[in-house]
Amino acid sequence: MTDDELFFKEMRESFLEDATELLEQTEQSYLELERDAENPEVLNRIFRCVHTIKGTAAAVNFESLAKFSHKLENLLVKLKNGEMAPGQEIVGLLLDCNDSLKGYIETLKTNNEATVDTTDLERRIEDALDVRLEAEGVRQTAEIEVMVDHYNMLLENDRTEEITKVDVVSEDIEEQKIEQVGKVEKVDSVEKIEKVEKSDEFVRLPLKKIDSLLDYLGEQVILQTALEFARKDINANSKLVDKTIVQLSKITYDLQQTAIALRMFSLKSLFNKAQRIVRDVTVSLGREVNFVKVGEATELDKTIIDELSGAVTHLVRNSVDHGIESNEERERVGKPTVGTVKLHAFHQGGFFYLEISDDGRGLDTEKIREKAIKNGVIGENQDLSESEIHDLIFQSGFTTKEKATEISGRGVGMDVVKDTVDKLRGSIFVESKFGEGTTFTVKLPLTLAIFNGMIVRVGGEKFVFPNSEVKEICHVNLSDSRQINASETVIKVKDEVMPLVGLNRVFKLHKKKMDESNGKGLFLIVNRNNKDYAMQIDEIIGQQKIVLKKLGQENKNLSGVAGGTILGDGKVALILDIHNIIEQFTA
Repeated sequence: MTDDELFFKEMRESFLEDATELLEQTEQSYLELERDAENPEVLNRIFRCVHTIKGTAAAVNFESLAKFSHKLENLLVKLKNGEMAPGQEIVGLLLDCNDSLKGYIETLKTNNEATVDTTDLERRIEDALDVRLEAEGVRQTAEIEVMVDHYNMLLENDRTEEITKVDVVSEDIEEQKIEQVGKVEKVDSVEKIEKVEKSDEFVRLPLKKIDSLLDYLGEQVILQTALEFARKDINANSKLVDKTIVQLSKITYDLQQTAIALRMFSLKSLFNKAQRIVRDVTVSLGREVNFVKVGEATELDKTIIDELSGAVTHLVRNSVDHGIESNEERERVGKPTVGTVKLHAFHQGGFFYLEISDDGRGLDTEKIREKAIKNGVIGENQDLSESEIHDLIFQSGFTTKEKATEISGRGVGMDVVKDTVDKLRGSIFVESKFGEGTTFTVKLPLTLAIFNGMIVRVGGEKFVFPNSEVKEICHVNLSDSRQINASETVIKVKDEVMPLVGLNRVFKLHKKKMDESNGKGLFLIVNRNNKDYAMQIDEIIGQQKIVLKKLGQENKNLSGVAGGTILGDGKVALILDIHNIIEQFTA
């Protein structure tokens, strides 16, 4: 097997594993949709999953799967736009489609060349979309007319024996149909009852990383033994205790770094996937593109790599489809016929950066603005900077394409990118010059497992701010705040007016009484989507290495909270989800 063949095989295997997880999510979302049909976020979540499966399936040449997903997506568009209601029958159809996709994926895992007959489901989708109803009615009417003509002819010739035979054949056909339907229903029932268990995930690690981990663990055991000895007479061994604790702190830090390194992997698989996307889209569109990879060996937490994969797929696909012009257009404006798309990864200042750039047509700010006004995203007289107009492309459902294709144009790609980056506690920036090209820069923490955090007090409760989220700490005169309306307040910080986010209001805590003589409040300035927000706190307690712990099942969807951690005093503090807080505060 050649390197290219091996790479393609790995891409397919990765897609099949990801698709299995996505389809598990959509099944729950379909059930949630049946219970809460008025919640638009449920449909958005379903749409993104199906859209991702469709796009990636096409990228790895599972054409039949991609085409079926595209037809399912057409139905979801109608639901998303409010042109159809997600009643019980429609949800049943969606669940059947989901079951079929899950079965299709499992079949492809054992045989990449397998195909699954989805004709019946496609017909049901078309019927639901009212595409085939008229045609079906015409066809059935014609069949009935032919049957009647045949009967009349037999009666005229007094061939009653053949009439009986025709009746018998008709009954046999109906019985066969009933039998087939029964088989299908039985198979569907079995598939719905049986549980697609997720297999354990395995990774390859250099042996030296494991050896390093064991070395530090060995040193930690030695230091623990020393402390066990010293505790017998702490007063007499106070110097030994102090010395051992200092050494233990150093070893613990080294152990943390080594453990984190076990999760760090190069971006080779991500870059290879992007390269394949570029290749397939250029072939589909008949364009010529040179794909440049820089920083392929850069390492990143595998969890982040996996989450980032879909976002990079959208960004790279859009760079080719929306960004790079046709050969004729490039020649006309004096550009080289071959366009360039560049993927650049690097570390800087304790953060990971990924740049996706192209030398295409760039973003047309006027066109984006016109479409935003048309869609009601902004007001006709609303004054926006060029950067703010560029950020409009991250709005859900926003697209400047007039016609959707299997590549793009649904208006969900950039929306997915933004949601993914926000989920990873990162940010994304757009730089574009019309006629010259566009660069998207994604900024992320290196790992989500352990990070530097700031412990603060708000209304008598302790919370943790990730340091990466805090742009500035400042005291501001409370007299510089203004009430805009019943739910919105702004405050002036160093000649800049920004929204004031009261954490006490978000978490329904008692507000600390300010010193009237001082008249100042303590604020943390955070930035989200190139906009600053002032978050009021009561006190900064200190800083420490934060180990992220997931919340229990009953609290996993707690609004404004990313997780929890255990502080030095043994008490639990909640880690704040800054993006979610700003979202609900400004909603």
